[in-house]
Amino acid sequence: MTPDSILPADASEARRTILRDVLDDGSLVEEDGGRGSFRELHAYTTGMANPLARIRVGADPLNIVGAIARFVWMVSGSDRLEDIAFYEEKVRSYTDDGLSVPGSSYGKRLFNAKPGLNQMAGVIKELQKNPSTRRAAAVVWIPEDAVRASNDIPCTFGLFFHIRAGELIMTTVMRSNNAFTLVPYNFFEFSMLGEIVAADVGVPFGRYLHWAASMHVFDAQAAPAAATADRTDSPAVEMPPMPSGDALVKATSLARFEQKLRNASTFEELRTLANDAH
Repeated sequence: MTPDSILPADASEARRTILRDVLDDGSLVEEDGGRGSFRELHAYTTGMANPLARIRVGADPLNIVGAIARFVWMVSGSDRLEDIAFYEEKVRSYTDDGLSVPGSSYGKRLFNAKPGLNQMAGVIKELQKNPSTRRAAAVVWIPEDAVRASNDIPCTFGLFFHIRAGELIMTTVMRSNNAFTLVPYNFFEFSMLGEIVAADVGVPFGRYLHWAASMHVFDAQAAPAAATADRTDSPAVEMPPMPSGDALVKATSLARFEQKLRNASTFEELRTLANDAH
Protein backbone atom coordinates (compact mmCIF):
# COMPACT_ATOMS: atom_id res chain seq x y z
CA MET A 1 0.00 0.00 0.00
CA THR A 2 2.79 2.43 0.86
CA PRO A 3 5.92 2.61 -1.33
CA ASP A 4 8.99 2.44 0.88
CA SER A 5 10.11 5.80 -0.52
CA ILE A 6 7.17 7.60 1.15
CA LEU A 7 6.91 5.87 4.51
CA PRO A 8 5.25 7.41 7.57
CA ALA A 9 7.74 9.56 9.43
CA ASP A 10 7.51 7.78 12.79
CA ALA A 11 5.54 5.33 14.92
CA SER A 12 2.75 7.82 15.70
CA GLU A 13 2.08 8.71 12.07
CA ALA A 14 2.32 5.06 11.06
CA ARG A 15 -0.30 3.95 13.57
CA ARG A 16 -2.78 6.65 12.56
CA THR A 17 -2.29 5.92 8.86
CA ILE A 18 -2.60 2.16 9.25
CA LEU A 19 -5.81 2.40 11.27
CA ARG A 20 -7.40 4.88 8.90
CA ASP A 21 -6.48 2.78 5.84
CA VAL A 22 -7.90 -0.41 7.33
CA LEU A 23 -11.10 1.22 8.63
CA ASP A 24 -11.74 3.13 5.41
CA ASP A 25 -10.63 0.64 2.78
CA GLY A 26 -10.52 -2.76 4.46
CA SER A 27 -12.81 -5.57 3.35
CA LEU A 28 -15.26 -6.94 5.92
CA VAL A 29 -14.57 -10.56 6.85
CA GLU A 30 -17.30 -12.41 8.73
CA GLU A 31 -15.76 -14.96 11.11
CA ASP A 32 -17.67 -17.81 12.72
CA GLY A 33 -16.59 -18.02 16.35
CA GLY A 34 -13.16 -16.83 17.43
CA ARG A 35 -12.88 -13.09 17.90
CA GLY A 36 -15.63 -12.12 15.51
CA SER A 37 -15.71 -10.16 12.26
CA PHE A 38 -12.95 -7.78 11.19
CA ARG A 39 -11.86 -5.38 8.47
CA GLU A 40 -8.76 -6.40 6.55
CA LEU A 41 -6.24 -5.20 3.99
CA HIS A 42 -4.07 -7.72 2.18
CA ALA A 43 -0.34 -7.29 1.42
CA TYR A 44 -0.16 -4.03 3.34
CA THR A 45 3.18 -2.18 3.51
CA THR A 46 4.01 0.52 6.03
CA GLY A 47 6.98 1.39 8.24
CA MET A 48 9.00 4.32 9.57
CA ALA A 49 11.26 6.69 7.66
CA ASN A 50 12.95 7.37 11.01
CA PRO A 51 13.11 3.98 12.76
CA LEU A 52 14.49 5.49 15.97
CA ALA A 53 11.26 7.51 16.45
CA ARG A 54 9.47 4.48 17.85
CA ILE A 55 7.92 5.72 21.14
CA ARG A 56 4.39 6.98 20.65
CA VAL A 57 3.29 9.68 23.10
CA GLY A 58 0.13 11.72 23.63
CA ALA A 59 -3.34 10.68 24.72
CA ASP A 60 -2.81 7.02 23.75
CA PRO A 61 0.87 6.47 24.54
CA LEU A 62 2.91 3.34 24.02
CA ASN A 63 3.15 1.22 27.19
CA ILE A 64 6.91 1.61 27.34
CA VAL A 65 7.41 -0.92 30.16
CA GLY A 66 5.52 -3.55 28.19
CA ALA A 67 7.36 -2.67 24.98
CA ILE A 68 10.79 -2.93 26.60
CA ALA A 69 9.78 -6.17 28.34
CA ARG A 70 8.84 -7.72 24.99
CA PHE A 71 12.15 -6.61 23.48
CA VAL A 72 14.25 -7.92 26.39
CA TRP A 73 12.34 -11.22 26.36
CA MET A 74 13.06 -11.49 22.64
CA VAL A 75 16.79 -10.88 23.07
CA SER A 76 16.94 -13.41 25.92
CA GLY A 77 16.00 -16.21 23.52
CA SER A 78 13.44 -17.48 26.02
CA ASP A 79 10.07 -19.13 25.50
CA ARG A 80 9.29 -19.34 29.24
CA LEU A 81 5.79 -18.12 30.04
CA GLU A 82 6.68 -16.59 33.41
CA ASP A 83 9.50 -14.48 31.95
CA ILE A 84 7.00 -12.40 29.96
CA ALA A 85 3.80 -12.95 31.98
CA PHE A 86 5.47 -11.01 34.80
CA TYR A 87 4.91 -7.94 32.58
CA GLU A 88 2.03 -9.06 30.32
CA GLU A 89 -0.50 -11.15 32.21
CA LYS A 90 -2.70 -11.64 29.13
CA VAL A 91 -0.01 -13.78 27.47
CA ARG A 92 -1.15 -16.65 29.72
CA SER A 93 -4.05 -17.23 27.33
CA TYR A 94 -1.59 -18.26 24.61
CA THR A 95 0.28 -21.03 26.40
CA ASP A 96 -0.52 -24.67 25.67
CA ASP A 97 1.18 -26.23 28.69
CA GLY A 98 1.36 -23.47 31.31
CA LEU A 99 5.15 -23.37 30.97
CA SER A 100 6.03 -21.95 27.58
CA VAL A 101 4.78 -19.61 24.86
CA PRO A 102 5.03 -21.78 21.75
CA GLY A 103 4.60 -19.30 18.89
CA SER A 104 4.98 -15.68 19.99
CA SER A 105 8.37 -16.48 21.53
CA TYR A 106 10.13 -14.86 18.56
CA GLY A 107 13.39 -14.56 20.47
CA LYS A 108 13.57 -18.31 21.07
CA ARG A 109 13.26 -18.87 17.34
CA LEU A 110 15.62 -16.06 16.31
CA PHE A 111 18.32 -16.30 18.98
CA ASN A 112 18.10 -19.88 20.26
CA ALA A 113 16.25 -22.07 17.78
CA LYS A 114 18.72 -24.88 18.51
CA PRO A 115 21.83 -24.96 20.72
CA GLY A 116 24.34 -22.64 19.09
CA LEU A 117 21.92 -21.51 16.38
CA ASN A 118 21.67 -17.70 16.65
CA GLN A 119 20.09 -16.37 13.48
CA MET A 120 20.71 -12.73 14.40
CA ALA A 121 24.43 -13.31 14.89
CA GLY A 122 24.36 -14.96 11.46
CA VAL A 123 22.64 -11.94 9.91
CA ILE A 124 25.27 -9.59 11.33
CA LYS A 125 28.11 -11.82 10.14
CA GLU A 126 26.64 -12.04 6.64
CA LEU A 127 26.26 -8.26 6.35
CA GLN A 128 29.78 -7.68 7.64
CA LYS A 129 31.14 -10.14 5.09
CA ASN A 130 29.12 -8.85 2.14
CA PRO A 131 27.29 -5.52 2.60
CA SER A 132 25.40 -5.94 -0.69
CA THR A 133 24.08 -9.40 0.23
CA ARG A 134 20.48 -10.49 -0.25
CA ARG A 135 20.94 -13.41 2.14
CA ALA A 136 20.72 -11.56 5.47
CA ALA A 137 17.43 -13.02 6.65
CA ALA A 138 16.00 -14.72 9.74
CA VAL A 139 12.88 -16.87 9.98
CA VAL A 140 10.29 -17.14 12.72
CA TRP A 141 7.74 -19.41 11.07
CA ILE A 142 8.62 -23.11 10.92
CA PRO A 143 6.92 -25.89 8.90
CA GLU A 144 5.28 -27.34 12.01
CA ASP A 145 3.34 -24.10 12.45
CA ALA A 146 1.31 -24.95 9.35
CA VAL A 147 -0.12 -28.11 10.91
CA ARG A 148 0.17 -28.07 14.71
CA ALA A 149 -2.82 -27.41 16.96
CA SER A 150 -2.00 -24.60 19.40
CA ASN A 151 -3.31 -21.48 21.11
CA ASP A 152 -0.32 -19.60 19.71
CA ILE A 153 0.72 -19.72 16.04
CA PRO A 154 3.29 -16.96 15.36
CA CYS A 155 2.04 -13.80 13.66
CA THR A 156 5.54 -12.99 12.40
CA PHE A 157 6.92 -14.87 9.40
CA GLY A 158 10.46 -13.53 9.13
CA LEU A 159 12.91 -10.64 8.86
CA PHE A 160 15.08 -9.27 6.06
CA PHE A 161 18.07 -6.94 6.27
CA HIS A 162 19.69 -5.03 3.39
CA ILE A 163 22.44 -2.42 3.27
CA ARG A 164 21.73 -0.03 0.45
CA ALA A 165 23.25 3.44 -0.12
CA GLY A 166 25.28 2.90 3.06
CA GLU A 167 22.24 2.43 5.31
CA LEU A 168 20.43 -0.55 6.81
CA ILE A 169 16.90 -1.28 5.62
CA MET A 170 14.97 -3.78 7.72
CA THR A 171 11.79 -5.51 6.56
CA THR A 172 9.48 -7.45 8.87
CA VAL A 173 7.02 -9.85 7.21
CA MET A 174 3.87 -10.64 9.16
CA ARG A 175 1.39 -13.45 8.58
CA SER A 176 -1.23 -11.53 10.54
CA ASN A 177 -1.20 -8.16 12.31
CA ASN A 178 -3.74 -6.57 14.63
CA ALA A 179 -3.43 -2.90 13.67
CA PHE A 180 -4.94 -1.60 16.89
CA THR A 181 -3.32 -3.61 19.68
CA LEU A 182 -0.07 -5.10 18.34
CA VAL A 183 1.41 -2.87 15.63
CA PRO A 184 2.92 -0.34 18.13
CA TYR A 185 4.75 -3.13 19.99
CA ASN A 186 5.88 -4.84 16.79
CA PHE A 187 7.30 -1.54 15.51
CA PHE A 188 9.17 -1.02 18.78
CA GLU A 189 10.63 -4.50 19.27
CA PHE A 190 11.58 -5.20 15.67
CA SER A 191 13.03 -1.75 14.99
CA MET A 192 15.13 -2.18 18.15
CA LEU A 193 16.36 -5.46 16.71
CA GLY A 194 17.14 -3.74 13.41
CA GLU A 195 19.13 -1.07 15.22
CA ILE A 196 21.22 -3.75 16.92
CA VAL A 197 22.12 -5.12 13.49
CA ALA A 198 22.91 -1.65 12.12
CA ALA A 199 25.05 -0.77 15.13
CA ASP A 200 27.05 -3.99 14.97
CA VAL A 201 27.61 -3.68 11.22
CA GLY A 202 28.55 -0.02 11.64
CA VAL A 203 26.00 1.66 9.37
CA PRO A 204 23.09 4.05 10.05
CA PHE A 205 19.62 2.52 10.44
CA GLY A 206 18.01 4.08 7.38
CA ARG A 207 14.40 2.91 7.44
CA TYR A 208 12.08 0.25 8.77
CA LEU A 209 9.57 -1.56 6.52
CA HIS A 210 6.65 -3.60 7.81
CA TRP A 211 4.61 -5.87 5.52
CA ALA A 212 1.50 -7.75 6.60
CA ALA A 213 -0.35 -10.40 4.60
CA SER A 214 -3.39 -9.50 6.73
CA MET A 215 -3.50 -6.09 8.40
CA HIS A 216 -6.77 -5.97 10.29
CA VAL A 217 -8.97 -4.36 12.94
CA PHE A 218 -11.65 -6.37 14.73
CA ASP A 219 -15.12 -4.83 14.69
CA ALA A 220 -15.14 -4.93 18.49
CA GLN A 221 -12.16 -2.54 18.44
CA ALA A 222 -13.39 -0.31 15.60
CA ALA A 223 -14.64 2.59 17.75
CA PRO A 224 -11.45 3.15 19.78
CA ALA A 225 -9.38 2.49 16.65
CA ALA A 226 -11.26 5.22 14.79
CA ALA A 227 -10.76 7.64 17.68
CA THR A 228 -7.02 6.93 17.60
CA ALA A 229 -6.88 7.36 13.84
CA ASP A 230 -8.61 10.75 14.04
CA ARG A 231 -6.49 12.05 16.90
CA THR A 232 -3.62 14.45 16.17
CA ASP A 233 -0.76 13.10 18.25
CA SER A 234 2.60 14.63 18.96
CA PRO A 235 5.47 13.23 16.90
CA ALA A 236 6.89 10.02 18.32
CA VAL A 237 9.88 10.33 20.63
CA GLU A 238 13.19 9.57 18.92
CA MET A 239 15.49 7.37 20.98
CA PRO A 240 19.22 8.13 21.06
CA PRO A 241 21.20 5.85 18.73
CA MET A 242 22.75 2.70 20.15
CA PRO A 243 26.54 2.62 20.59
CA SER A 244 28.13 0.86 17.63
CA GLY A 245 30.30 -2.22 17.71
CA ASP A 246 28.90 -4.54 20.36
CA ALA A 247 25.16 -3.86 20.51
CA LEU A 248 24.19 -7.53 20.41
CA VAL A 249 26.53 -8.33 23.29
CA LYS A 250 25.11 -5.45 25.35
CA ALA A 251 21.53 -6.44 24.55
CA THR A 252 22.22 -9.98 25.74
CA SER A 253 23.78 -8.58 28.91
CA LEU A 254 20.65 -6.47 29.43
CA ALA A 255 18.51 -9.60 29.21
CA ARG A 256 20.66 -11.39 31.80
CA PHE A 257 20.41 -8.48 34.23
CA GLU A 258 16.64 -8.27 33.76
CA GLN A 259 16.31 -11.92 34.73
CA LYS A 260 18.47 -11.44 37.83
CA LEU A 261 16.69 -8.24 38.88
CA ARG A 262 13.27 -9.82 38.46
CA ASN A 263 14.26 -12.75 40.65
CA ALA A 264 16.19 -10.84 43.35
CA SER A 265 15.13 -11.98 46.83
CA THR A 266 16.42 -9.13 49.00
CA PHE A 267 16.66 -5.37 48.74
CA GLU A 268 20.44 -5.54 49.12
CA GLU A 269 20.71 -8.02 46.27
CA LEU A 270 18.44 -5.83 44.15
CA ARG A 271 20.52 -2.71 44.86
CA THR A 272 23.78 -4.49 44.00
CA LEU A 273 22.36 -5.85 40.77
CA ALA A 274 20.95 -2.46 39.79
CA ASN A 275 24.35 -0.84 40.33
CA ASP A 276 26.07 -3.55 38.29
CA ALA A 277 23.49 -3.24 35.50
CA HIS A 278 23.82 0.55 35.42
